[in-house]
Amino acid sequence: TTVVNFVKSGLGCKVGCIIGHSQGFSAVLQYATRSDLTIESDLENDCCKYFVNLAGRYSDPDEEDPINKFSIEQREELKRQGYFQIKSLFGDRSFMVTKDRIEARKVYKTSVYLTKLKQTDNGMKFLTLHGSADTVVPVDCAKRFHNEIINHSLRIIEGADH
Repeated sequence: TTVVNFVKSGLGCKVGCIIGHSQGFSAVLQYATRSDLTIESDLENDCCKYFVNLAGRYSDPDEEDPINKFSIEQREELKRQGYFQIKSLFGDRSFMVTKDRIEARKVYKTSVYLTKLKQTDNGMKFLTLHGSADTVVPVDCAKRFHNEIINHSLRIIEGADH
């Protein structure tokens, strides 16, 4: 919401589409299910109605604690200093994992947002692009989004990784 408002107000641009990659698609779903976002009444007011999921992760309510994805050393470092660094699988970048990010990940569950989307056909359109050889997020996540979102298109890109 903050980024969309900045682009609209701060830059004076229209937002026609919002794209989320990997875990970032969770923010897209959260935006798409805002209670004050109504496509029918906002079409003339630059309301975004197109959403793209690039290799987004589907999180189940019964999914294990996200901290378990990390090594014992990383968990100890998190306890000791409140964060740890992980190196990107692609390129030279590294990312900081904090306690706050892990707690936020525990709260976010895809099914909660999809339930809201299923309640009405509000004119929103979704596209998921996912690589068939994704080693980070299973391609089954893309298929689950496709089966649960109204007005959804799925494209599996053969041989593509995350």
